[in-house]
Amino acid sequence: MDLSLNVTSGGPTARGSILRSNQAYLELVSQKTTLDYGIAFCAPSFPGAAESQQFREVWIESADDASLALTQTQAFFDEADVRCNRWALAEDQKPDFIEPVLFDAGFARADKIAM
Repeated sequence: MDLSLNVTSGGPTARGSILRSNQAYLELVSQKTTLDYGIAFCAPSFPGAAESQQFREVWIESADDASLALTQTQAFFDEADVRCNRWALAEDQKPDFIEPVLFDAGFARADKIAM
């Protein structure tokens, strides 16, 4: 009996699966807070744990939203006295609006295809 999963169209994507598995890990080690433009994962007890300070499932619909999202997210992490080290866009979110704002804030793009 063949129990392998052979998805040729539709169904989960590799990118979505990686995003969800990383998020499940973060839920174990960080505090989860929903903000207007995504979900903040923050571990103030471990400020040096860079991977534990992230803004995920980011959804931006305009350049104005991108600026507001950055301001709100920075304020949230500043209040927790940690630095947000990564922004992970929602699975179907295109980077067009947010990428220039994040570059200006000192972030660099890093595409990952596996954990």
